[in-house]
Amino acid sequence: MFIIYLALLVNSTAVEPEIPTKYLKDTVCRNLSDKIENQSFACEVEQVFRNEGFNSKLITAALSNSYAESEFNPAAVGDKGKSIGIFQLHENGLGKHMSNDERHDVKTSARRVIIAVRKSSKLTKAIESDASTEELTKLFCTEIMRPSDKHNKARRRVFLLNKIFKR
Repeated sequence: MFIIYLALLVNSTAVEPEIPTKYLKDTVCRNLSDKIENQSFACEVEQVFRNEGFNSKLITAALSNSYAESEFNPAAVGDKGKSIGIFQLHENGLGKHMSNDERHDVKTSARRVIIAVRKSSKLTKAIESDASTEELTKLFCTEIMRPSDKHNKARRRVFLLNKIFKR
């Protein structure tokens, strides 16, 4: 794990892992714009969410937020080193009690985010009521990612949703 992390840091043009063929059928990540890099990491996030029973709308919301945070780059570091990974998990937020390696790991980060999704009554109710992808994207931003100026950023993420996915 640590060696992969170092390779990503040293060589930003590291070769993406190949997306398994079984995973390309009926997936959200296959609908990403061809211009988006790091799609295989988006597919890893999707796999974790699907394995936990989440629907395509929530997965799309999660991926839109992940793209806004890191452009699907698990080696991303922000906030002067306090936010790390594909979801930019902050050391005092969702990333609390996680090592840097764990926050850089796509599947571990996605699992941590899923815990937060399940704890969010607003997001859970929205999923149960079959809310739109746009509404789930906003809620995911405000309830899970909680960036500064979260309401403004939530609106921007809906715009980004329509930009990064073929719709």
